[in-house]
Amino acid sequence: MKIGIISDTHGSEVMMQVVLTRCPDAALWLHAGDTMADAIYFEKLSKTPVVCVAGNVDMKSFGQLFQGGGGFVEKMLLSGNITLSLQRVTASMGTKKAVVTSAGTLTAGLEAIALTVEGHTIFLTHGHKFPSDKNKSVVSHTKLVKAAQDLKADIVVHGHTHIERIAERDGITIICPGSPARPKPVGEAAPSFMVMSLVPGAKPKIDVIHLK
Repeated sequence: MKIGIISDTHGSEVMMQVVLTRCPDAALWLHAGDTMADAIYFEKLSKTPVVCVAGNVDMKSFGQLFQGGGGFVEKMLLSGNITLSLQRVTASMGTKKAVVTSAGTLTAGLEAIALTVEGHTIFLTHGHKFPSDKNKSVVSHTKLVKAAQDLKADIVVHGHTHIERIAERDGITIICPGSPARPKPVGEAAPSFMVMSLVPGAKPKIDVIHLK
């Protein structure tokens, strides 16, 4: 399955349109937060299911609406042909099935979810809830790996840093797609997103797509 990975779009409809011109044929998109409203726009634009989680900006903007969840959460997280409950999501994509479960200690179904596709379990979170003890603006891979192990996930997708990165630790692939809108380091990094190809029993194949 071909999966597009995007994060930290921060309201830039222009850059989301550019992303789609570079990858019009993904079967599924993952949006790692900031902002969730962009994920809804992107799903309508791409006519493809988009799974997203809340980032730190999302929680500030929509925090009051998140309280109690319900229909609002269904609209913000998964729309289109995907049905959401806070405990379990089953998404039908042709003959493929994707199962999403909430990630325990975080806000259920908002700040983290685990998605199983093609025999791989993907832990999707923005990253702000996993800060480095030395620098709160840095996402801790150690903490992400621990959470992934608890979920029996072999892939972690996060955002927050706006810095593109692919790493592997303890057999777990860690992916941050950067940002198509506000890449960092400012003035040095190109806007970016990633495309991941998954097949059962094989390591994920990940391509970094630069937009400038």
